[in-house]
Amino acid sequence: MTENRSGAADPLDSLRSTVAFSSLDWAGAGDTAWIYGIICGWDCEIDHRHDDVCGGQEAIEDLARQHDWTPARVTRLRALRTRWLELHANSESREMHDLAAARTAVAKMTTRHRELEAENIALLARLAFSESGDHR
Repeated sequence: MTENRSGAADPLDSLRSTVAFSSLDWAGAGDTAWIYGIICGWDCEIDHRHDDVCGGQEAIEDLARQHDWTPARVTRLRALRTRWLELHANSESREMHDLAAARTAVAKMTTRHRELEAENIALLARLAFSESGDHR
């Protein structure tokens, strides 16, 4: 299972990794092609001039023909893919916020720990002074 920076399991990344590295033919059936399209995407998502190497939008167009997907259905699949990416980005953003909050909490605890140590040292010094009877 994939873990995020805080060590907690990231279900979105785990799903993506499972689908992306599976030996299943995700294009073979309409329902699995749909799932793959949401989680991994069929279109090239790199911002560049598409060519024969990346395939551009050919894969999803081929799948649309193979599975009788209407243009509206392809548009919906692309919208769901975009939403998936937004959710994953929000998940990472929350993770970074949680990490920052944890760092702040640790810094506060460290500061309070130092304050308590200083108080303890002062108390021990007063105690040692009072027990010594040396009150010049």
